[in-house]
Amino acid sequence: MIRWIYNILAQIIDAAINLASLALPKTKLARMFRGRKSSLIDIQNIDSTQPRIWFHAASLGEFEMALPLIQTMNQEYHCCITFFSPSGFENAKIPQNCSKYYIQNDSPQKSNQWLDELNPQAVIFVKYEFWINHIRALNKRNIPFFYWNILLRKNHFLGSFWGHEWRLELKNCKKFYAQNLETVQLLKQWISPKTNTEILGDARYLRAAQLRNSVLEIPAAIWQFCQNSDVLIIGSCWDEEVQVLKETLSQLEHAESFRYIVAPHDLSETRIQNIISTLSGTDKHIFRFSEIKDSSAVNVPRKEIIEIGILDSMGWLSRVYHCCDLALVGGAFGAGLHNIIEAQAAGCFVLFGPKTQKFPEAQQSVDEGVALQGSSINELAKKLQDTMTRSDFHELRHQVNEYFNKNIPAISQVKNEITAHILTK
Repeated sequence: MIRWIYNILAQIIDAAINLASLALPKTKLARMFRGRKSSLIDIQNIDSTQPRIWFHAASLGEFEMALPLIQTMNQEYHCCITFFSPSGFENAKIPQNCSKYYIQNDSPQKSNQWLDELNPQAVIFVKYEFWINHIRALNKRNIPFFYWNILLRKNHFLGSFWGHEWRLELKNCKKFYAQNLETVQLLKQWISPKTNTEILGDARYLRAAQLRNSVLEIPAAIWQFCQNSDVLIIGSCWDEEVQVLKETLSQLEHAESFRYIVAPHDLSETRIQNIISTLSGTDKHIFRFSEIKDSSAVNVPRKEIIEIGILDSMGWLSRVYHCCDLALVGGAFGAGLHNIIEAQAAGCFVLFGPKTQKFPEAQQSVDEGVALQGSSINELAKKLQDTMTRSDFHELRHQVNEYFNKNIPAISQVKNEITAHILTK
């Protein structure tokens, strides 16, 4: 019954996306629909005779998690990477000997059509992508599949009555590479005690380490701004984090001894003007990095003035962290915490708000003493002030680096394990 209902819903959703794409041709749904159709054509025109491995990542974040593994496989295999979201497909910069597509609608017909054209030797699903008809089609064809960087919690649908059909198909997964012990325990409880698992850790640490070791050039104005002063960055921030900064600056003695970078998650003009309005005062000099033409202008001496630069260009945040000493990372007063691992890769001690239940790296960082969490704006502002005035402030970077380095997973054996299943299937 559950399978029948799911398949009917899959057909209805596919038809709805089709209609929406006709009525609203410039929307994400329209781009997805057109992308799915063209993917079935493009997959037939791969300019490679190498055997193929299929990676599926929902969006750009999941693709970044898989990239270190893709880079170990793409010398011997052509890696076909699918996405669900247009943002992932459109923005992913894929390595050599790889190609990208949209995943097809999860109906029996579409999943079999996709596999007919793709003919992969193995499949790697990233995190928690459970496309049951695609998985069922893999099982029928005896194609080995794996889960990479999977993360589960007790309330996940896999453990519910409705997840029964999915659990049956997942019994054939060759191996689950899990982020933590809880995920391993849940997999063995829900699927089978014999489920093949390994706690690999969070692959985002490995990807962040790669980026750390190859940091590209940072704009001269930002680099100049961060010299000769400790720097606090408010990364991927929303209104609440800006309020935390405002409260901190109003209470902190000698606030001008630091410099401040505000990097909003939303780069709309309205949001930026709100930030400027919130933080403005006679004791502050606020500017936008995009408007700086002469990099030396950011170092004009201004006695007892708090210097605040707004990072108003996309794509720089992960690199700019490397110029900073302390990071207040946004999102945890709203939908959920943004990426703290990028900041830690740069050696930044991090602080954030209360909503981190879905982000185990947050609690782990707090437990290890390389992060602080506040349940309210006032509490977080107080913790930020205390951190900025710590007598051992300049020793925090060493502690964060040690923590980060020990969390980088080793994946050299994974390629051999996947290849072994391909050879013996």
